[in-house]
Amino acid sequence: MNQTLKILVIDQDANNADNIVRTIKSAGFAVQKTIVSSKEQLEEVKNLEINPHITIQTNNISELGIRDTRSCFTTDSHEAPIVALCEDASTQQSKLFMDGAHTVLPYNDSEQLKHVTSRLAQTEFYIQALKAQADNYIELSQRYNKILDNSRDAICYIHEGLHTYANASYLKLFEIEDFKDASVLSILELVSPDDKASLKSILKDVSKNHTSGTTSLSFKSGDEFFYPDIEYSPILIDGETCVQFILHMQTSEPKDLQEQFSYINEHEAGFSHKKIVY
Repeated sequence: MNQTLKILVIDQDANNADNIVRTIKSAGFAVQKTIVSSKEQLEEVKNLEINPHITIQTNNISELGIRDTRSCFTTDSHEAPIVALCEDASTQQSKLFMDGAHTVLPYNDSEQLKHVTSRLAQTEFYIQALKAQADNYIELSQRYNKILDNSRDAICYIHEGLHTYANASYLKLFEIEDFKDASVLSILELVSPDDKASLKSILKDVSKNHTSGTTSLSFKSGDEFFYPDIEYSPILIDGETCVQFILHMQTSEPKDLQEQFSYINEHEAGFSHKKIVY
């Protein structure tokens, strides 16, 4: 295993704590240990923000119970499991579970501790990986939105004919004051009458078959018609398939924009929200 398992061992006896660590290492884990033998030491650990994957706590410290440990590490996010070790697990487990223990085991059952810890560790590593991906996704999403908002290309997302997103260049191109006005406007109202059928066909094909392509349609802004080069592709927003349109005007930089989108897509693998598919 190539991940280091961070464990917090709460035990008044240093020898017992070392035995617990050795048992976990025997399961094949590289271990980063923190050993606590008093309530004061637990407060110090809290202040250091160690954030263990798993806490293993015996019940031989009278002033420090499972409830104290749980309250010490309570956060708004995922709470790491506490494995409680006690002399008589059968009679004490109900209370220990109520106090916040994830698992209750007999004090000297090394084999069971090893197996339980292995299962919990794999779950914690998986959760840790998901958190890292979520953080990465947020960063990429912010970068993606910045690219869209600052692009000189006119970009919009269309769902069932209506705008669900339009950047500043798109609003300016069609002389729309703000997105609130665009959100109740069908894209079919912006295309010339001769191209309405073609646009309807594209909307239907992308939504049904998830196709991508390029075309040139005649749009109208004010009293003028213009003929931008258009890229269209499916995009998934909150579980709904939308159509993304990029209208390349003469002042745009389609190659640069395409390269930036490609970079975002490569690093956004595994997520469907706002993922461009070319």
